[in-house]
Amino acid sequence: MQVALARVLVQKNKSEEAHALLIEALTAAPSLAVGETVRLALAMTEETLGNSDNALRLYEEILSTNPDSIVAANNLAVLVADHHGDTPERLTRALAHVKRFSTANNAFQLDTLAWIYYRLGQFKNAHDLLQRANAASHPNAAVRLGRIDDGRRLIEKAAQEGGFSRAGRSQAAACRNTVND
Repeated sequence: MQVALARVLVQKNKSEEAHALLIEALTAAPSLAVGETVRLALAMTEETLGNSDNALRLYEEILSTNPDSIVAANNLAVLVADHHGDTPERLTRALAHVKRFSTANNAFQLDTLAWIYYRLGQFKNAHDLLQRANAASHPNAAVRLGRIDDGRRLIEKAAQEGGFSRAGRSQAAACRNTVND
């Protein structure tokens, strides 16, 4: 219940209130196993608030008890690639969590793995995965592959259809600005 309410608060640009609610929920259910859903929501809220280090810590806590958490692995890898891409140790640890995405059909997972490979300088692996993600119509993959017009079209379509969360809209706007420059 509190997680759902927190998600609504984030959508209404009330991330600080959502954060407080999730901290309260985590205090009520502190065990790692019981609090995984709360920790995941709290990590995403930390991202929204710009607290990437706190979000990383929470994703790592989740993965320490549930290494199969796709959402935690994906989000951790994206944060590392975007905010700590100059840290090879973190990139290598992130790769360990998302390497399993290489057999996925999910464009977002493929894009995340490709971005980690790219940041590690493994451009051939990144390119091959981005080709697969692009085939599944992932806008970042098209942009990253240099297909500027395809990326712009997909970003605009998703934005018009309301396909982005608040954080996603910010990322889409930044991507759109990069594409338009």
